[in-house]
Amino acid sequence: VWPLARNKGLVKKLGLPQALAAGHPDTHLYFDFTLTDFDDDDVEDVCKGLPKHLQSLRLNFRFCHNLGNAGAIALATRWPSCLRSLVLSIFNTQVDHIGFAAIVANLPP
Repeated sequence: VWPLARNKGLVKKLGLPQALAAGHPDTHLYFDFTLTDFDDDDVEDVCKGLPKHLQSLRLNFRFCHNLGNAGAIALATRWPSCLRSLVLSIFNTQVDHIGFAAIVANLPP
């Protein structure tokens, strides 16, 4: 749903970040955004919706050519403090050593 809403410019109008944050009862979350046009702003929207009680997060941004360091830094600094498991795929994006350093510096325990 998220990629389709993003492509139609409806993420904010539909309140997807708020709905995810308020209404996701599980402690595990998986999003696959492979081959979408997701960029740093889109990742920021996803970050706003991450539930505070999340313990396991799997995000796939492979081939999101518009995703850069700002998106990686947003992820690294905004995942929930109780997160214990993270699988993050950012192959073939614009993320470089700056974004990777932010991710490594903020990995869950």
